[in-house]
Amino acid sequence: MDCLSSELVGVFLKSLAGNKFVFGFGCYDEEHEHRNRHYITIGKNHIESWIGRDLEKYIPGVYWYTLLSDELLSKHGVDLASLSAEAITTETLGDGSLHLLKFYENPEDWKENAERLDDLCERTDGVFSRRPIEVAVISVSNYLEYDDIIAEWR
Repeated sequence: MDCLSSELVGVFLKSLAGNKFVFGFGCYDEEHEHRNRHYITIGKNHIESWIGRDLEKYIPGVYWYTLLSDELLSKHGVDLASLSAEAITTETLGDGSLHLLKFYENPEDWKENAERLDDLCERTDGVFSRRPIEVAVISVSNYLEYDDIIAEWR
């Protein structure tokens, strides 16, 4: 988000419609990290892992602006209408196979919307949710145990 003003993010994402994009998003770095980065402290060790970003496994999440192709929605069995019901706007782009969803008005409002979007991710099969990871690693006591658990979500 540091590169483009918030007014230009939607314009930029719409400009991608003529290309073969399957997924894209626009948000503050903090929102991206909230949705796809896991932090844990085990003893004196502080561990960070990127999670949920494998398009072969799922849609990585929903963000301020989320660009989704019919191909990706179909691949993961995600209903566009269920996501659109939570968005403030949904636009169909290009040849009709690309959709731009906006989930709240301003990028700085991400914290106020984080729980709502976390709920949406959790209840939508085919969309990555970080919540199962939080539960799975509650009682880990060492890095190797953590690494074994988190590996399936990398």
